[in-house]
Amino acid sequence: VPTNTRTAVDFTVFYFVKRRGTPVFFLEVKPLTSPEGAPERNSADGQMCDRFAGLRHCLTIPKLYGISAMGTRLSVYEFNTHDKSLILEKGEQYDMGSIPDFAPRENWKYNVFEEDGAAKL
Repeated sequence: VPTNTRTAVDFTVFYFVKRRGTPVFFLEVKPLTSPEGAPERNSADGQMCDRFAGLRHCLTIPKLYGISAMGTRLSVYEFNTHDKSLILEKGEQYDMGSIPDFAPRENWKYNVFEEDGAAKL
């Protein structure tokens, strides 16, 4: 029985960087359908949480970084393997046992076409 209830059809590109077989960084790229679209942000955030949850057991590094990109907008995540915490750059910490109900627009505050966004890459 499938547990994933996502029904939207979109295209997501996952890019993993590995060293000696363990992920050290990953990027998830989705098209920007609507910059104001809370459902799209929530879905992207949920996918990032799912990705970290799936990777957390095979990590041999202290921290794993992930970036969610929607169009040119970026949201940066950091997973600490010691205490199993997932933190957004602004300091919000997720309980890995749950997915947040809402992903604020501010999470995707970096634009790769602007200086601060380009510096994040």
